[in-house]
Amino acid sequence: MEAWKSMMSATDRRVSYYASAALVLSLLEYMIPKPIPFLKMGLANLPLLLALDLFPFSSYFMLALLKTVGSGLISGTLFSQIFLITAGGGIASALVMWAGKKVLKEHISLLGNSVNGALASNAVQLLLADKLVYGETIRVVAPLLFTIGLAGGIMTGILAQMCKKHGILESVIPDEPALGKKETHTALFILLSVIIVLLFFVRSIPVLLLCWMFLLLSEHFSGRHIRIAPSIAIIISFLFLSLFQSEGTVLWSWRSIALTDGGVRNACVKGIRLAALVTASQTMVVFPPSLSGRFFLMLQETLGYFSAYRLSREGGTLIEKIQKTLESPLKGRTQRQKRAMKTTATGSFVICALLCLVFSVTTQLFSCITKS
Repeated sequence: MEAWKSMMSATDRRVSYYASAALVLSLLEYMIPKPIPFLKMGLANLPLLLALDLFPFSSYFMLALLKTVGSGLISGTLFSQIFLITAGGGIASALVMWAGKKVLKEHISLLGNSVNGALASNAVQLLLADKLVYGETIRVVAPLLFTIGLAGGIMTGILAQMCKKHGILESVIPDEPALGKKETHTALFILLSVIIVLLFFVRSIPVLLLCWMFLLLSEHFSGRHIRIAPSIAIIISFLFLSLFQSEGTVLWSWRSIALTDGGVRNACVKGIRLAALVTASQTMVVFPPSLSGRFFLMLQETLGYFSAYRLSREGGTLIEKIQKTLESPLKGRTQRQKRAMKTTATGSFVICALLCLVFSVTTQLFSCITKS
């Protein structure tokens, strides 16, 4: 206990706790079905808004990083293009909110800062989605993206003002460690890293589907609960945007909207690849490599507090329920440790991951041979 306290300051513990609150809100948003994977209301910005007057810039920026990386871990998107999009929007939002508070001081409310942060996040996400994943067709949903961002910013800002009025989170300073270190499987982590790199070069739909199937089996054997709905939503979002991308033979058309064979194929390739990357990412977080340093220690504490949250189902006002939920990690915390994988499950995981690796490699070799 004393060794842990000497490694982390009171501010670091508090930052980790605020980041865990952001992860709870981020998880709630991730579970809401949406047409575009990175489309969010921005509720996870609530702890950052409450932290504007509490931390210096270095700690505040660390909070934003912990929220961003932690969200990628719990959603399973850390090693996919979706993470780059959400990370860019999240960091931009945090910086804009911090700048607004420091420049305008008392002349800007939490509501105003929340709206500014939401719009900044949407603008950066739209730019990155254009460059990294969807292309120019993403601009079709730009009005929807900004409308939801504005509504979410207003809602989060109002909620932040209510929480600040009641002193929620402000008086919380954790004085105990969260959970112990997680079990690590560096070799399995490296195996999945290689698969992720290879997936970017595969363009065959059947092979991508096979790789995704083996990755889903790997996720199952790793002990994670498979959530197929978000992956299906990813593929559907690409197919929807393909209606505004003319490429190849027209299969169906209505006014200015056309469904082409080339557009559908590209949408399926991008969508299935991204779904496979998300599945691989969700599996990778079960096997984290052993890392040291202040950031990783704080991330471990953040995830430890996060795993101890309990949603309040007791009666009372919305603010009272929020307060009880956010304080739950400090009350009756249990030392829940993840059980080690069974030998049979580990073997099955490795077999599925290796099959995915073999399919992706042989496909590339066959493609190179036929072209030559």
